[in-house]
Amino acid sequence: MPRLDLEAHRRHLLEHGAELVGAALTGAPDAAIPGLAVRVDAVHYRPGRDVTVGYVAELGDGDTRQEEYVLATTADVSGGVVTLDSEEFSFRVWQHPHDPVLRSAPVAFDPGAVAGWLGTAGLASGEVALTAVAYRPMRRAVLRAEADGGRWFVKVQRPKRHLEYLERMALLAPAGITPPVVAMPADGVSITAAAPGVSLAVALAGWSMRGDVEPDARSLLGLLRRLPGGVRGLPPRRDHRARLRLAVEAASVELPGRADDIAALGERLVEADAHAVTGEVGATHGDFYEANIFTVDGRAVQVIDIESVGPGYLVDDLATLLAHLVVLPDLSRAHYAQLPGLIDRWHDVFAGVVDGPTLRARTAGLILGLLSGAGEEQASLRLDRALEWADPRG
Repeated sequence: MPRLDLEAHRRHLLEHGAELVGAALTGAPDAAIPGLAVRVDAVHYRPGRDVTVGYVAELGDGDTRQEEYVLATTADVSGGVVTLDSEEFSFRVWQHPHDPVLRSAPVAFDPGAVAGWLGTAGLASGEVALTAVAYRPMRRAVLRAEADGGRWFVKVQRPKRHLEYLERMALLAPAGITPPVVAMPADGVSITAAAPGVSLAVALAGWSMRGDVEPDARSLLGLLRRLPGGVRGLPPRRDHRARLRLAVEAASVELPGRADDIAALGERLVEADAHAVTGEVGATHGDFYEANIFTVDGRAVQVIDIESVGPGYLVDDLATLLAHLVVLPDLSRAHYAQLPGLIDRWHDVFAGVVDGPTLRARTAGLILGLLSGAGEEQASLRLDRALEWADPRG
């Protein structure tokens, strides 16, 4: 779908949620539901490919009022969806958790079914408290399952991605660098143990707010060095310049009023990439940031979400972490007020093992990639941060 059509579809999704939600809930394209209230919850934009919007829908009256979650996408998918086509627009809509690609999602979101899975695996026998941790429509869902004092994570993926995930888990298992898979109860579904300690995000908030132990930057480097060498034999990810082009496109959609700033920044970063000093290809995590890193007493001990593990450059893993840390204080000053100083210290540590200018430029590009779906205010702040990091002088 051409870019301008995709942007037009995106605007329509944001402006006509009630019509789309009504179609999903009734199965009729022109249905009107009295008392229906709809708000946009999330926008998932993949440049050049598709855009999907999640809506929270409230319907009913008084004590009978209930909440549903509905999604609409430009992706050409089938199975349990309502199709809405016109001369100008084309959408597929469905009611969560009946994802048209993640076919096991309805079962995975059912506490009773998950309790059965845990029981069959010999992991737990009691009732399950199930919490959605992440949901990327048509891509993956992650749920936290708690029962009998234990905690596990249920991951639902596309069939092909699930096989790739299991291949990576088999490579990483001997190193003990990620929690193991303990059950595979359904197509595209795996259950893993919980990582020890707390996420780096929680550890940083505890340090910033209460003076807990400061997480150790060098332990992060040590954790990455534990990635097995066999990871280098996996298929490579999309190269940095291609990711940068997509980030520029998505950022321009998110902040059309600052398109000139975004284009100029993109040109600067492409020029910087032409002079990048990346070092040798090594084993990399590919999504190395504070939610995927777990710490014990301030030391990084394990990583999760290893789907992007593969050959790459250390500088990109470190830039990914810095980019995510840079935006945290804008999200919650109360939790991360002390973070800017720590980021400067960690940057200096990382610049001692990778090329400093390349690290700054890659960090700027990755911050730019975090604009999509952030909302206008946060996206504008993130663009400002990316411009700051693009300055090689700091």
